[in-house]
Order: sequence, then structure tokens, then C-alpha cells
Amino acid sequence: MAQSDDSIWGTSKAEPSVEKMVPARRASEYNMKHKNRGQALIFNQMHYDDETACAGAEVDSNNLERELKRLDFHVSVYEDYRYEQIQQTINEVAAQDHSDSDCILVAVLSHGEQGHISAEDPVEYIWNPFTSDNCPSLAGKPKLFFIQTSQGTRLMEGTALKFYSLESDVDFLIAYSTISGFFWRNTKKGSVFIQSLCAELEENGKLLDLLTLLTFVCQRVTNFESHPPDNGMQQISCIATTLTRILRFEDK
Repeated sequence: MAQSDDSIWGTSKAEPSVEKMVPARRASEYNMKHKNRGQALIFNQMHYDDETACAGAEVDSNNLERELKRLDFHVSVYEDYRYEQIQQTINEVAAQDHSDSDCILVAVLSHGEQGHISAEDPVEYIWNPFTSDNCPSLAGKPKLFFIQTSQGTRLMEGTALKFYSLESDVDFLIAYSTISGFFWRNTKKGSVFIQSLCAELEENGKLLDLLTLLTFVCQRVTNFESHPPDNGMQQISCIATTLTRILRFEDK
């Protein structure tokens, strides 16, 4: 189910205003003083074929939605979207005019089962529509992506997650929940990565720049102990970025 407001954002592609898009050449921080913070899309995989609801998925989604709204994002939540539906929605949003927005944010919360996004899916389709060539009204603006995905319900040692190149464009940030492809999930509190992200956003979302904040997210995730604590397993998150300026979410 999608929650959106076409009356605010529109659905057609419009010619962007260059003056609104790009910060000064030597600016140290991104311009976050546009009329709107921007859209935040949350794709939450709540259920899977022949399975009960994914434990903690609703908690993750609700907590992230709350924190993003507090940072002045216009949040839309899409539940149980398949690969093709996510791709279509992404393309539609990328075709809109974002001239009055500071940035764009996309979060995919998935367990990675067959038919849904997983570590093996070509996840470039999530961010490629937002490159400067494909979405000129977001040129020079932050494009933020948070990927909570795995292929199992256990921690695993030594299995490398395949990452994807960001060399095609600048001003992107992609935060991966884990480099192993496996994650630990608490049935009441949600995933460790989203727990940690929401905790840092709540405490420091308007105080710290985003990269510093995400460093502390990675610290929280790494320090988390799986149970039993002597099983030697550990989750490690990873941040891939081509951001060129400091990014802060100060009050509008």
C-alpha cells in the first residue's frame, strides 16, 4: 500500500531551474534551504510467499518513517512491493521535478527472499534513475539510499556482499546494512542496522553531518552482540559515497 500526495509533488517531468539546483562551486555544505526537504520512499517487505510476516519489519518501517518526518521529509511507504513495482515507482518519482527539494531518499527494507530485492539483485536500478542525466532537477543535490537486505536469518562469517560501482555520478550515498549478506533481526525491535540508524537520527539527526552520523551507526552495528554472545558472529555495515559536500539536516 502506498501513501503519497500527488498534489504536492506532481507526476510529470518539468524543466528544472538551474539556479535552484546547484550549490556554489566552492560551497562546503549542500544547500538544504529549498522549499521542501524532499521525498523519502520506504519500500518495506512485510510478508513473503508461504511465510508469516517478517519479524520486526513493521517496527523498522514505522521507526524510520517517524525519524524522517522529524527531519522534514515527505515520506511515502510502500508495503510488499515486488521488484518490478519498486522499479516502476522509482522511475515515476525520478521523472518528477525536484527543483524545490533539498534531496531525495530511498530506503529498501527487505529480507531478500525470491521475488524481492536481495543481495544478488541488480540494485543499480534503485539509484540509476536519479543520476544527473536521468533526473536533472536533482543534479548537485544529495541522493541517499539505505539498503537493509540479506538472504537469510543468521549471521555468517567471511561471505562478501557484492557491491556496485558509483563511478557514474556524484552526490550519491548508499548505506548497506551488512557486508556479509546476512543480518541479525530482533523480533520486537527490528533489524540492528535500522535500529541503529533510527537511534542516531533521533539523537543526532539535526546536530551532526550525515557522514559523521553514519559512522556512529556503523559503530553501533559492529558493537552489537549476537546471542549467544560467544558465537563469534558480527555484523558490519558499509557506506559507499560520492558526496562532495557536508550534508546537515537543520531545521526548516
